[in-house]
Amino acid sequence: VYGRAMPERIDANYGNNSVSGEITIPLAVSDLSVSLSASSTSYRLGEPVTFTVEVRNTGPDVSVSQPVTLVLDGTGTSTAGCLAGLVTDGRQTWNCRVPSLETGASWTATFEHVSVVAGTRTSTAQLYLTLSEVFYTTDPDVADNHVSLETTAVLSRAPILASPLPDVTLLE
Repeated sequence: VYGRAMPERIDANYGNNSVSGEITIPLAVSDLSVSLSASSTSYRLGEPVTFTVEVRNTGPDVSVSQPVTLVLDGTGTSTAGCLAGLVTDGRQTWNCRVPSLETGASWTATFEHVSVVAGTRTSTAQLYLTLSEVFYTTDPDVADNHVSLETTAVLSRAPILASPLPDVTLLE
């Protein structure tokens, strides 16, 4: 803080017309956590699966808007207005903006996906603090700002029907 006196008449001693000091503004404390679930952790290749991400603020202060990035198995759509990103190795990236959350409030988004690669896959959700958020809020527990979920897409094979051999009579 810097200030200077503005006298209406001439001041012979300008040395005593200023003051300086520091003001400490405490950061807000918002304990945010992220969770990720799937409608099924085992499904057939090409079958739809719903992923749900939830970001919760346990306080004690209101959180500022936060970005969350998801990398989900398969490709699909979002109900939360999130921006679809690249599809790499059969997984799609989503970039979402979580609004400011009151203490005890949460934000939820769902994603309808169809797996395009068979096998066990790992989907993730990660909260990121941008530079502007770092100056306004602090999260006392960042360990719960990242979550992984394993799902398995299996190949669907039609059963092989065995037909009985016809009766055969050998002639001599």
